Amino acid sequence: MPAPLLPSYYGFFMKYLICLALLIAPPAFAKWWIEPSELAVRADLQFLADHRLLSQPLNTYPLVWSAIATELQALDPQSLSTRQQAARQRLLAAWQQDQQLGFSYQVDAATSENRFYSFGDHFRDKAAVQVRYQFSSQHLSGKLAAATTTRGDEGQRWRADDSYLAARLGNWIISAGSLDRYWGPSWDTSLQLSQNARPVPMLSLTRYNSEALDLPLLRWLGPWTFTTGFGQLEGERAIPNARLWAARASAKPLAGLEIGTSWSMLWGGEGYGNGLSDWWQDLFQGGSEQGTENMLAGYDIRWSDVIAGVPYGLYAQVTAEDFHREKRRLINTAFLLGADIYVEALDSRIYLEFSDTKVGCSAESRKLYNCLYEHSFHLDGYRYHRQSLGSTYDNDALTWVAGIITPLATQISWHNKVRWLRLNLDGLDLSEPGGNKVSPGRYEQVLQAQTTYQYQLQDGKLSITAALTHRHWPGIAKGDRIEPALALSWEGRF
Repeated sequence: MPAPLLPSYYGFFMKYLICLALLIAPPAFAKWWIEPSELAVRADLQFLADHRLLSQPLNTYPLVWSAIATELQALDPQSLSTRQQAARQRLLAAWQQDQQLGFSYQVDAATSENRFYSFGDHFRDKAAVQVRYQFSSQHLSGKLAAATTTRGDEGQRWRADDSYLAARLGNWIISAGSLDRYWGPSWDTSLQLSQNARPVPMLSLTRYNSEALDLPLLRWLGPWTFTTGFGQLEGERAIPNARLWAARASAKPLAGLEIGTSWSMLWGGEGYGNGLSDWWQDLFQGGSEQGTENMLAGYDIRWSDVIAGVPYGLYAQVTAEDFHREKRRLINTAFLLGADIYVEALDSRIYLEFSDTKVGCSAESRKLYNCLYEHSFHLDGYRYHRQSLGSTYDNDALTWVAGIITPLATQISWHNKVRWLRLNLDGLDLSEPGGNKVSPGRYEQVLQAQTTYQYQLQDGKLSITAALTHRHWPGIAKGDRIEPALALSWEGRF
């Protein structure tokens, strides 16, 4: 069997990171990137980008600070409006806050698990405690995180999620670890890769500074980003330790236009080829054993501008299960459409999104259900620890989500959201270990109102989330349920 492309490096990596964390000098630089939990930061970035004050791509997370911080510092405050000055000041304060690294902790307590984990969320489980140490220098960055939770995957309640070690080589970052990723322009969930599932341990390569290349053939791309990585999924799968490869490129060829392309593949695993040659064959030649690879590919686009002083954005995302070789196009596609607008009277961004995750199973089949995120060989599908790596609503869902994001001050924000969901539309699933994991075996309608308030205190940051959910199962006697929920999350420093 070929040598594995991704050996069991994670244990070695963690031991090395622990030693490094104990020996390294106190941090002197800000952390390198913005994480998918920082919704208010993202809203301020998009506000300035809509006004053509930032030129960097913003729809690939973790989002590297480098080029963004440079542009923020270069802005002349005297030339900005009051709202623009406030957004710039909040972002610079957030960047400076990211220089306060070292030891920290987070404590979560909730009345129930977070069923719909979306961009900006801070808690997953009913209770969790995480302790972390983070450091950063010009060429090295890392985080050591250890957490215990009430939900044990594979019988393990201790986790090293969010731990990583990254090294900068020129304009590229090589990293190893478990980082949350979110690819796409939407505010709620992404079809291709979101942080709905726990982060997959990956070995990754990412462009550090997204500035445009001053080359005749590439100058037209404008600022651009690229990231790719190889990951290893859990051992308790139909194909244990299957591999995940994912890549994304995004660019801003015009000031108001951002375009992204994403490609991911499940392949290999215990008992199958895991070398580079196997990856190459699976990716471009259908594999040495055709049908063992599971690919998803797609693209997304966002256009933003200002009309009559009002910033707005229109965006879309398409993710496909198949590629028609004769017609040379993606087929069996799920899609997401969205629009947002900044309302000055409320100092808030309002968004509305629609997604459809029912797709065909093949070019010839008229079947529309139980196809997206499923696979005939990798029976667990495009999931990690039974959670979709893409949409938080899994397959066969029609969803409407409306939200309003209000940055109040530095590290203080308010996010209100309403969801109208139709989950698992056909009420059927593939047999285990596949099948819809959000509403298994039943068609469900959900109406949910949720509010999250984040407040920065002197000693830490408090996040409060409250939700009221009406669940309805058509055709079932007493098929209605009202579920209130409350969650508290506290982040502090030692």
